[in-house]
Amino acid sequence: EVPLFSKCSRKFLHVLSNKLVASNLKLVLPGTAILKQDERSECLAMIEFGVFAIEVDATRVREVNAEEEPREASCWGERNMLGYERSSRVTLRAVRMCVVRYVSRDLFRELCQRFPDDAAGLQKKGVSRQQKVLKQYESLKVEVERTKVSVRQARASQAAIHR
Repeated sequence: EVPLFSKCSRKFLHVLSNKLVASNLKLVLPGTAILKQDERSECLAMIEFGVFAIEVDATRVREVNAEEEPREASCWGERNMLGYERSSRVTLRAVRMCVVRYVSRDLFRELCQRFPDDAAGLQKKGVSRQQKVLKQYESLKVEVERTKVSVRQARASQAAIHR
């Protein structure tokens, strides 16, 4: 279950799933970016299978196994799909082969036109989740800074040993 769509009608979800079965499924090989930080994006990426890394400012923050983590950890880019942002705040890179389903903004708008009640609920939910997503991003930035400090300290220690 994708948190953003958790309150949608069965009919909306049925149409969405039929459209996603027909297209938008990609196999992403290890080392390949699923989403790229600061690159224009208008889609939600749902990683259904595989292991991927979250990178911020070219620093790997953590790895996520899509089958073991809560579904929310494997869905990225909803703010882009909803139109709140134009580019991704993180890079997602396949560590092992990933199966990714993309929901484009165009497909999302098409569904919103067909299902206005669901659209209203999704926009409201998107706004409420916006704060949570921003907090997650800020915590990733803190992890990046800690990692950079640890790397600098390790290099300094290593340099001192070799003197």
